[in-house]
Amino acid sequence: MSTLSDLSCEYIAVETMRGQQIKDPGQLDGWVRDDSAAYIDKLCKWS
Repeated sequence: MSTLSDLSCEYIAVETMRGQQIKDPGQLDGWVRDDSAAYIDKLCKWS
């Protein structure tokens, strides 16, 4: 795509905080300590 001279291309830098995938219950402590759990909790609407 970068070789197409008539195509305008721009980039935007964004923060990409994400929760990590948990494959094993033993990983939960680290997930809570690095605030991934809190971040995901803010994104969700719990009923």
